[in-house]
Amino acid sequence: MLEIAIVAVIIGTQVWVFIRNNQAISKLADLIPGASHIRVTTESTAGKQHLKIQQPPSSSPEFHEITTHSNAYLVKNPGAGKFAPLRDIAVARTQSLAEAVEANLPLPLYIGLLCTFTGVIIGLVKIAFVGVTEDAIQGFIGGVLIGMVGSAAGLAMTTRNAQAQTRRQRWLVAQQPR
Repeated sequence: MLEIAIVAVIIGTQVWVFIRNNQAISKLADLIPGASHIRVTTESTAGKQHLKIQQPPSSSPEFHEITTHSNAYLVKNPGAGKFAPLRDIAVARTQSLAEAVEANLPLPLYIGLLCTFTGVIIGLVKIAFVGVTEDAIQGFIGGVLIGMVGSAAGLAMTTRNAQAQTRRQRWLVAQQPR
């Protein structure tokens, strides 16, 4: 029973991490709205004309941050027709989010490995305390089996998240202007 409770907690944690990873992947994919939703206007500040990026009302907080920094650049550099600094602002924020997503992708797998080790350790502790008996060996096999289920679940979730991340990265690359 102890093994089942521990593994249930571990698999529950895997599912929570998996869901959180999927949300982060979706958030990254929805970071920048389509070009048709973004408007650029001319604004006057302190008697100088400069461009201003108008963000859609439904844009993400991260995109709001990108437009805020981009607009600050445009105010400080009126008449600047260079695209590279604006691209650098967007790329820096996007990359930091992408790196956070990638760092968390293997967590379900690692949690599954923890599950396997926990199942084996519990089984070995039973053998150590009870001795090599039929019940102790059955307990050990049960612990290993439950641990392997946790590892398989972690592997499946990690693979699924990695596939989703790869699809979203391909989509983002396809959306970039050439």
